[in-house]
Formats: sequence, C-alpha cells, structure tokens
Amino acid sequence: MDFIQPFLVSTGGIDIQGRLIRLEGALDRILTQHQYPEPISFLLADFIILTVALGCGVKSDGKISAHIKGIGGPVSLMAVDFFTDGSLRGYAQFDSEKISALQKDGEPMDVFSLFRKGHLVFTVDQKGSKEQYQEIVMLHGATLVETLLHYFEQTHQFDVALKAMTGHHSKWRSGCLFLQKLSNDEITEFLDESENGWDQATARVGAISDESLLNFDPKPQEYLREFFPDE
Repeated sequence: MDFIQPFLVSTGGIDIQGRLIRLEGALDRILTQHQYPEPISFLLADFIILTVALGCGVKSDGKISAHIKGIGGPVSLMAVDFFTDGSLRGYAQFDSEKISALQKDGEPMDVFSLFRKGHLVFTVDQKGSKEQYQEIVMLHGATLVETLLHYFEQTHQFDVALKAMTGHHSKWRSGCLFLQKLSNDEITEFLDESENGWDQATARVGAISDESLLNFDPKPQEYLREFFPDE
C-alpha cells in the first residue's frame, strides 16, 4: 500500500509539520522492471522515497527531479522524477563489473563506495512556469539521509529530522518519516522549551526501529498517534 500522510502537530512548545510515507507498489514496479544489482536497487529505493519526502512539500503542480552524479565510483548517475500527480520514475547508470567486484570483496555498499565523490541536484519544474528552482547538495556521509541532514544543518534553512528505510522480501518497500520544525516568532522567549521539544521529537525519530518504519499496520494516523502519544 502506497501513501503519503502529511501532518501538523504542536508538542513541547513548537509546531512540527511532517510526512509519513510508504512506497510499495510503485517502488516495486520500478525496481522489478530494471532488475538492477541489489546494492543499486537499495540505493535507488532510498533515493526515490527521499525525493518524494522532499518533493511532496512543493505546493505547486509540476515535477521534482533529483539526480546524483558520481565521480570515480561505479555509479555514474542516479536519477528520480516525482510528479505532483503521484507518478514516479527512477533509473541508474553504473559499471556492473565494478559493482560485482565490490560485492565479491565484501565492501560496504554505501554512498561513498558507490559514488566516491559527487553531488546531488534537486530541481523543481513548476507547471506553467519557465523558471526552475534548483538546489545542489554535495554528497556527505555513508547514506543519502546523512547527506540531506548535513545539508540542512550547514545551510540553516530549517531544522529537520529524517529517517528512511528500504526492505526487500517478496516485494520492494520503503518507509520514511520526515519532520520539519516550523519557525514561530512568538515562542522565542521560550527558547529553552522550544529546543527541548525539538530534541524530544528528533530523539523519537532516532529511536524508531527499521522494522517499525517498514512494517507497521498501514494506518498512518494510528502510527503517528503512537509516535506523538500526548498530542
């Protein structure tokens, strides 16, 4: 079951907006069609759900495109298109012999191993507009989640908490929880309370198990009530 569940909560003196996302059918169709090596499929699945997590926050109709260009690693390109009508596509270009060699040697299949160096580009194409909004993010850390969290921390755009997980049994499935702290000038005099509230929220995200994020009963409202039990 695929869903995107947006939400808004007030907790610990702060307002938080977020999105709880699960991709299964749409994700499985993309990855089954391509039949990529497992490390590529897992990374592409993470890239897809993270693109959706960021892209569904765009209020205008159009397309959100994301691509990673690797430099020196076995993966030269990975790209995702997310349309605001819900449709998705994704693909990768890579050296299959180098991927096989990494698998044979038991090397970790993280962002650095697969891309070495490179950057991630997000582009928003708004329907009916010739202008594009674009962000360029340098790859950082072992995962794409680490790359995005580092980017938000360095740019100070807003506080974000993020967790994503992909699994593959009979079908491919990815889950993601995205939180964004909303600014509120009225709470600046209660800064300590605000920081405590956000710290508690991020700690909850960090405590979520991979199993929980992937396999909770597909009723997102109930899952969120467990996550924010006092709200």
